[in-house]
Amino acid sequence: MDISHLDIVSFSVPYPPNYGGAIDVYYKIVALQQLGVRVHLHCFTYDDKQPSPEIERLCGRVTYYKRDKGINTLLTKLPYVVATRMPGSLLANLASGSGPILFEGLHTCGFVGRKELKHRQAIIRMHNIEWEYYMFLCQTSSSWWRKLHFKRESIKLRRFERKVVFAADGIFAISAGDSRYFSSRHKNVHILAPFHQYEEVMVLPGEGDYVLLHGDLSVEDNLAVVEALAAVCIKHDLRYKVAGRSPGEEGIARLQKLKNAELHLNVSSQKMQELMQQAQVQIVDSSITSGFKLKLLSALFTARHIVVRNVLVSNNLSEVVHTYTNRSEIASLLIPLLQQPVS
Repeated sequence: MDISHLDIVSFSVPYPPNYGGAIDVYYKIVALQQLGVRVHLHCFTYDDKQPSPEIERLCGRVTYYKRDKGINTLLTKLPYVVATRMPGSLLANLASGSGPILFEGLHTCGFVGRKELKHRQAIIRMHNIEWEYYMFLCQTSSSWWRKLHFKRESIKLRRFERKVVFAADGIFAISAGDSRYFSSRHKNVHILAPFHQYEEVMVLPGEGDYVLLHGDLSVEDNLAVVEALAAVCIKHDLRYKVAGRSPGEEGIARLQKLKNAELHLNVSSQKMQELMQQAQVQIVDSSITSGFKLKLLSALFTARHIVVRNVLVSNNLSEVVHTYTNRSEIASLLIPLLQQPVS
């Protein structure tokens, strides 16, 4: 296998690396550049994800494609997240090359298995179990339209996953749990932990005076979790800050209703680092257990104290985190930790 050159197909422009998927893709490219691998990145522009000089500096070549979010993409048998990322120019560009292709997430796999690409190895980086994630969104959404969309998408993704996994030459799973799932469906599955920016532990000595709730707040589950955790802090009169990627107007309105909330939305990477390091406690929670929680990874490198939902961690982290099963238990962990300086 030629490892001096690699085509990567990314679901979006992975810059800035301010949420889980983008962090993994961006720092993977950084690592490959350091190894001398020339990356040809194929990525999709939409909304605030636009061409990036920073990405172009890291890669040997970057080709941008506009994501097709037209209504016709809702009417196909393919999942919407896949159908919107299948321009003919992408297939032509991939077919004209040689060597392996790394497809980032199921979203980018519309052309996996096509005869035009039979001369190339197709490796898929699975960021989570997509159909399970969309079924969860269906179950938790309060909008009947979103419930319908997420359920249809989950059904389509499950069917599409079977086809794509069969056609792939190999799969990189992001966690041990996901690896077990995909290993029952493909013989060539390996765990590849998420790439990230940290090279050393950056915990500050001393004591902070607030609890930090952070994550990609544009994701409904993360927003709902922050609301639930904020309610605990409010009930016990604990100072807290909320930070992360902005959830949009409706989500911002929900956050602004939180009593005494200190909001830090769409802040720079440097500012987010400061918020994490200066907090006394970081709480990590999610209702979705597949994939890998990069906010937990960030906390392990920056937090004075970490309070985390027990299903999100393995036993080998039990000595460095404080776990809970029910959110009713959180306050009994937070109150003493807020009084424990780190030396």
